Amino acid sequence: KELEALLNVLSPSNTDHQTFEAIAATFHSHLAKADYFKICSALLLMLQHSNDLLETPSQRLSAIFLIYECYKNEQFYNNPFASVFTQLLHPDDDLFSDRESSQITTLNC
Repeated sequence: KELEALLNVLSPSNTDHQTFEAIAATFHSHLAKADYFKICSALLLMLQHSNDLLETPSQRLSAIFLIYECYKNEQFYNNPFASVFTQLLHPDDDLFSDRESSQITTLNC
């Protein structure tokens, strides 16, 4: 039921012709807040396989927006999907592998 509603919200006919506000209103009217984590996890999987499941750029952008929308009133560090946005903003950075070595280099200077 939730997946069908989510796919309807993310259909190209909706995402190509509606504002984010309209997409969010449809999303909130069809999906329960208690299911946000599960829904965002599904959105993340859909984004990882975007060519198969989210064919258009408007669908992919709307999926990212809906992940944001679900947790927009939370502190960033409380958002279980914060790493998605960090990765989108810094796609070439490996956020964890060099952290310790750069801290050691800074301390030794």
